[in-house]
Amino acid sequence: MEDVADFFAAQKFQIAIANLARRLSDDTLSFETNKQFIPFILSALAFFKTNPHDFDVTCQFNIKLIGDRFYSDISDSRIDEVGIENIFTSCYRFLSELAFYKDGNFPGNVAYEVHRTLEKIQYEASEIPARVKNQLVYADNFMPVALAKSYLNKADFGLIKSFDEKHSGLGKVVEELNTKLEASKKEVGALHDALKNYENAFNFVGLHKGFNDIARSKRRSSYLSICIMAVLACLMILPFLWKIWHVVNNESSSAFNTELFMAFLGYDLLLLYFFRVVFQGYKSVKGQLVQLDLRKAVCQFIQSYADYAVKIKGSNPALLEKFESLVFSGIVANEENIPSTFDGVEQLAKLFEKIRAP
Repeated sequence: MEDVADFFAAQKFQIAIANLARRLSDDTLSFETNKQFIPFILSALAFFKTNPHDFDVTCQFNIKLIGDRFYSDISDSRIDEVGIENIFTSCYRFLSELAFYKDGNFPGNVAYEVHRTLEKIQYEASEIPARVKNQLVYADNFMPVALAKSYLNKADFGLIKSFDEKHSGLGKVVEELNTKLEASKKEVGALHDALKNYENAFNFVGLHKGFNDIARSKRRSSYLSICIMAVLACLMILPFLWKIWHVVNNESSSAFNTELFMAFLGYDLLLLYFFRVVFQGYKSVKGQLVQLDLRKAVCQFIQSYADYAVKIKGSNPALLEKFESLVFSGIVANEENIPSTFDGVEQLAKLFEKIRAP
């Protein structure tokens, strides 16, 4: 709520109502007045003293109309019957305005006490003089209409009316938004299904990538093994090609050279041994690649398999044991079938011993 100027909370007003309350409580008035006026005025002054901010906020209508006159009446040092009647009617109007804006359902609440005080006066209105009763009739019947009109003419309510006029087609806008929302829900559903497929395809993506990196390294090793075997094969047939070329171009020299033949034979056997070693390594790498490809394939369908198994069999702690034993098992290299270098040297030594034996 917007800030309002102090009227009831002003120090001069509080001093004035304190002085008036003291004077009325002395019961030394020099004139006759209605017995209901003084208790009602004292009750109203007590409300003004204990709840000044509530009256400042809610009673702006009467503050503007009769505020100055009311302050003049309560601060007048000479109090007569007409002055008491004016103070009574002014207090009644201020309390009626607060009761119009505020509801109180519990004892002790200022609005509840104000309602009770007003009702007491209304029940005994027959004893009030006609000139004062007319003011009460205005406060009870006509002032609420004036208060409502004042509220409706406020700038804030004008904004509400302007908003209602400008956005009279809001229902149509809401309907369009609902249509777009339904279409968006369908799109989101389609995207959800697509993402579910991607989840199944790329689940265990980290593990799949690790296997793929290992497989890439193994493939480079297999390519290198093929190149080495090709080089060894060329080196193995090179002596025979050289001998054929030499025989073709030197027909007169047909003598058999035993030492050269043995050198060629030993050279080819040595190359053959290394060729066999490289070939066994190549076969081992190919076996490992097959196992890695199997693991990558398993990583692509295991999520769907696990979901399906859970739905069919229920929760089972040993559900993925076979999968884990397959994926996380060591890669078999079959090294027991690959001959060592020293084994080859021993075989060559035995061959030379047999040749040299008489």
